[in-house]
Amino acid sequence: MARFGSDILSHVAKFEGGLSADPRDTASRNPSKYIMPSGTFKGLPVHTNKGVTFSTWQNYANYKGFPARSDDFINMTKDEWVDIAKTLYWNTIKGDAISSQGVAEILFEAVWGGGSSNLVRAMQRELNSKGYKGANGLGLSVDGAMGPNTLYALNNYTKDPQREMDMIQLLTKKRLDYLRSLDSWKTFGRGWTNRVLAMKDRALSLVGSKGGLATIFFLVGGYLAYKYFKKSK
Repeated sequence: MARFGSDILSHVAKFEGGLSADPRDTASRNPSKYIMPSGTFKGLPVHTNKGVTFSTWQNYANYKGFPARSDDFINMTKDEWVDIAKTLYWNTIKGDAISSQGVAEILFEAVWGGGSSNLVRAMQRELNSKGYKGANGLGLSVDGAMGPNTLYALNNYTKDPQREMDMIQLLTKKRLDYLRSLDSWKTFGRGWTNRVLAMKDRALSLVGSKGGLATIFFLVGGYLAYKYFKKSK
């Protein structure tokens, strides 16, 4: 099963800055009370810290049962950042129950970037078109939710490395299609494209690494068998 860990977090962190008060970002609609002290957006309220919006911080604070103070948001610890990624993003797509590490990470990054329901719906349609059914033996409801039937069909589908790569390519295309439909594409499109394509490359490399590992085991096993039978003659 897919694992939430330092590799995917390092990938996310690479594309995130520190504090942001960019008024072109939709997150600026709900900023903190902290004012950017310097830089291009000096004097504007900060709405994002390390890729986490103040709205997300408020949801996290409510979930954990503490007040969502602006100062705490600005001074967010690494442990808090990791816990937000796990509880509000990874768990949303049921990452621990997905067999494909690459697919899980693409869905995780989609949630991080604003939502994954459109990707999950595209995935459900694809699985239905290929005849993959849920654990109940029925076709999948195209509802954008990672329920047990969707997980069952997805995990069966991605048992084959080629189909796993096909799903990664499909999700990448659908993600870019969605981002291109946003009004802010003209402003942030280049950065979004670089990020999505980097995620695709990482996801595909994870499929290849499994295949490469299997090849190594096969070759080593064959060599040991050859040595054994040669010795026994």
